[in-house]
Amino acid sequence: MVDDSIDESFIGEFIAECSDMIDEIEPQMAAAASLEKALATALFRPVHSIKGVSASLGFEKFSHVVHEAENLLCQFTTHNYESTERKYLDFFLAFFDFVRKSFTIIAEEKNDEKCVEEGAVLINEAINLKGQLTGQKIEASAVNLQKEEPSELDETDHLLLKDGGDEPEQRIELGQEMVDAFVAESMDAFSQVEEKFLLLSKDLEDKESIHEVYRLLHSFKGNCGIFGLSHLEAFSHRIESLLQSILAGKIKPTVNIVNSLIPMVDVIKNIVVGIKTGGPGEVPNLELYLEMLDGFLKTAVITTDERTNSPAPSIPSIPSVSSVREAKAETVATAAAPQKVASLDRQDIRVDITKLDILNNLVGELVTSKNMVAEEMVSVPTNQESMQKTLRFLERIVNDLQDIAMNIRMIPVSGLFKKMIRIVHDISIKSGKEVNFKFFGEDTEIDKTVIEKIGDPLVHMIRNAVDHGIEPPEVREQSGKPRAGQVTLTAKNEAGEIWIILKDDGRGLNKDKILAKAISQGLVEGDGSQLTDRQIFDFIFAAGFSTAEKVTDISGRGVGMDVVRQNIQAIKGRVEIQSIIGAGTTFTIKIPLTLAIIQGMLLQVGKSKYTVAIENIRETVKITNEIITHPTQDQELIKIRDQMIPIFRLSKLHHIPNAVTNLCDGLLVIIESHGFVMALLIDQILGQHETVVKPLPRFFKALNGVSGCSILGNGEASLILDVGTLIEFMQKEMQ
Repeated sequence: MVDDSIDESFIGEFIAECSDMIDEIEPQMAAAASLEKALATALFRPVHSIKGVSASLGFEKFSHVVHEAENLLCQFTTHNYESTERKYLDFFLAFFDFVRKSFTIIAEEKNDEKCVEEGAVLINEAINLKGQLTGQKIEASAVNLQKEEPSELDETDHLLLKDGGDEPEQRIELGQEMVDAFVAESMDAFSQVEEKFLLLSKDLEDKESIHEVYRLLHSFKGNCGIFGLSHLEAFSHRIESLLQSILAGKIKPTVNIVNSLIPMVDVIKNIVVGIKTGGPGEVPNLELYLEMLDGFLKTAVITTDERTNSPAPSIPSIPSVSSVREAKAETVATAAAPQKVASLDRQDIRVDITKLDILNNLVGELVTSKNMVAEEMVSVPTNQESMQKTLRFLERIVNDLQDIAMNIRMIPVSGLFKKMIRIVHDISIKSGKEVNFKFFGEDTEIDKTVIEKIGDPLVHMIRNAVDHGIEPPEVREQSGKPRAGQVTLTAKNEAGEIWIILKDDGRGLNKDKILAKAISQGLVEGDGSQLTDRQIFDFIFAAGFSTAEKVTDISGRGVGMDVVRQNIQAIKGRVEIQSIIGAGTTFTIKIPLTLAIIQGMLLQVGKSKYTVAIENIRETVKITNEIITHPTQDQELIKIRDQMIPIFRLSKLHHIPNAVTNLCDGLLVIIESHGFVMALLIDQILGQHETVVKPLPRFFKALNGVSGCSILGNGEASLILDVGTLIEFMQKEMQ
C-alpha cells in the first residue's frame, strides 16, 4: 500500500532517476551476446536501486517482481554462475520493458495494482531460470501472483474480454495529450512496418525487416495494453506471434503471408487514427483476422527437441516473455554498438505546427523591428558607440533566432518518399506489372507545409508512371527491355530551389497523340506545328485531359494531373517534363525554398519597390547604347561578354507609372535561374537587406512573377519577385 504521506514529486523523481539508469545500461544489454559477469555487475545497481526505492514508496507488488529479478542476477554476480545462453539476457531485456510499463502505470494510478498480472509471469520466469541455472528445482514464491497461461494459439484470447465477462475491458482514462502522442508514435511505427513488409515482399529472406517489424509491433502492443485497447493488443500480438514463428524457422515466409499482412496494417492504422477523435479502438471482424493468422500459425512445425526442452509442467512456460526483445537484441548485436548508443542521444519532441507558425511570425516581426531600428540610426546619425554596439548585439541574436525558427519547420522527405513504396506496390499488383522502385536524396529537408502540399501530386504522378508509363512485362521483353520497369524518385537542392524528380523507363509520352487530343478538345489553334515539345507536354495538365484508351480504377479520367498543377502552383512551384518515346519520362517539380526570411536586394521601379533573392542576381550593369540591340521591334537585347541577354521591363508587366523608360537612364540587374538569364530594367538599387516573406493578399494572387511580399523598415511594402516564373513569362512573350 502506498504511504499517503509521501509527496507525489518523490514518485516522479524516482521514475525519472530509474529511467535514466535503464537508458544507460540497456544499450549495453542489447549489444551483448550473453549475460556475462561484467554486464551482470553493471545491471545490479539499477535493479537493486529500483527494488529498494519502490519498496520504500510502498509499491510492494512491483518491488516483489524486482526482488525476484535481483535474486536471479545474484547468481551471476555473487555465486559466479555462467551461461552463454541468450535466454537470461532476454529475460532482463523483457524485465526492463515491464519496469518501463509499470512506471507509466504508477505515474498515472499512484499504485502498482495493475502490475500484478505481468509481474506474476516475470516472477515465474525468474524462478524457472534460476532453477535451470543452478540445477535445482525451486518452487514458486508464496505470494499468489501466478496465473495459468493459455496455449500458444489462444494466448491472446483473454485480452478480448475482462475476467471472462461479456463486456469489453474498459480503456484507462488518459489525457488527450497522451492519446495524441500514442496516435502519432503508432502511425510513425506502422509507416515503418508497412515499409518493411513491402521490402519483405521483394525479398522473403530479409530477416532484418522481420526483426524490425517484430520490435515495432511489440512496442505498439505494450502501449495498447497501457491504454486498455484490448482489440488492438490482441491483433498486434497475434501478428507478433506469427513473426516470432517465422524468425524461429517454424514457418516459411511466403508472398501470400506478406500480402495478407499488409492490409492488416491498413486496418490497424485506420483504427488508431479513429482513437484520436474518441474512437473505441475496436477492430471490426477481429475474429476473422485472428482466424486467418491462426491458420498461418498452425503451419508451424514443432520439432521433438523443442518439445523435449520445454520447461517442467510444474512451472508455467512463458516463451513469449523470454523472447520478447529478441529482435531488438539481435539486430543491435550485428550492428556497430557505438553507432546504436549514439542514436539514443537524440531527443525529439512533438510540437503543434500552429505554434511553429506563430514562432515564425514573431521572428519575422522581430527582423522587421531590427530593420526599422537600423534605418532610424541611418537617418538620424549618432556618435553613440553604445547604440552601434547594441544594434550589432541585436543583429546577432536575431540572426541566430532566425536560423533556428527557419530550420525547425524543415523535415526530411524520407517519410513522404517511403509512403510511395506502398503506392507502387499496390498499383503494380493491380496492373499486373513488375516495377522496381528506388528513391534518392531522402535526407533533403523541406518545409513541412510544402511536404503536405506535394503529397497528392506525387501520388498522382507515380500512379500515372506505373499505369501509363511502364509497359507490361511481355511488351518490355519484346522491345529488349528488362521485364521489370524502373521508377526512381529523387530530391535535391538546386539553385535555391528544391527539385523533386520522378523518372521512369517506360514507353514515354506520345507527342503526336497528345497534340491530336489537344486539337480535338479545342486547346490548340491550327495544326499546332508552332508548338514546342514542352508546350505540347504541358497539355496533360489541362483539366479533363487524358489519352488513356480506357478508364480503370487507377487512372484514365484526366483529373489527376490537373490536381498536380494546382497544388504545385499553390506553393509557387512549377513542373517540367522531358520525355523520349520508348525511353521513358522525367517529371521535375521545382519548388522555391519557403523560408520565412531571405537575403534580398531591394530594387525600385517608379514608386514601387521589389525584392530579388541575392542568389538569383548575377551582376548589375549601367547601360550604354553600344551594348543594346533590337533584333525585332518588340525585342531588346543587351550584349555582355559575347552573350546576348533579353531585357525585361517590370514597369510594362505591372503597369507602373513614372518609371524609367529610356534604357540609358536606368540600371539593368542580370538575374538567372536554372541556366536561363535575363536583364531587369529598374530605376535604382536601394541596397541589400533581410526580407521577411509573407503571403500575398488575395487581390494580388493573379500578379505575374511575384511569389510574396515583405514589410520594409519604414512601413512600406515590397513585392518579392519569383525569378523562375518571370523568365518563363518572358520566354513565352518572345515566341
